[in-house]
Amino acid sequence: MKRAGTPILVFLFVLLTLGTRSVLARAIDDQIRDVASQLMCPVCEGRTVAESNSQLATQMRDLIRQRLLAGDRPETIIRYFVERYGESALATPPTTGLGVLMWLLPAAGVAAGVAWVRARVRVGTPRAWEDDVAPLSPGDLERLRRGLDEAR
Repeated sequence: MKRAGTPILVFLFVLLTLGTRSVLARAIDDQIRDVASQLMCPVCEGRTVAESNSQLATQMRDLIRQRLLAGDRPETIIRYFVERYGESALATPPTTGLGVLMWLLPAAGVAAGVAWVRARVRVGTPRAWEDDVAPLSPGDLERLRRGLDEAR
């Protein structure tokens, strides 16, 4: 004896299975894009593996997909490419070793520029204008007082 709701259950099961596969495929694609955007394409100047359409970048994305599906962590995959192509494969400089200079030098340059501008403009120094002005003589002060009194 067949139940009337069985076709509906089968239909719902198929929809759920297809929807789950779609969600998993999107999750893997997002992970591939994330890893590929952290790596520079070895044959394209200034483009990440995620942006490049070169044959090598396509092969690298395929390898990233295979390794993610095999259970490798993104850090492990990135380390693999760095071992193969060197640290120039990284889209951002590392935060260790000489890579620290890549992060600190721009900040140090900005700080030095601000310090130079402050020294040249002498911001916040109330005496900056006093150095160039001669003091008023007692006669000039008296004339100034009389002029102010007359103006009132």
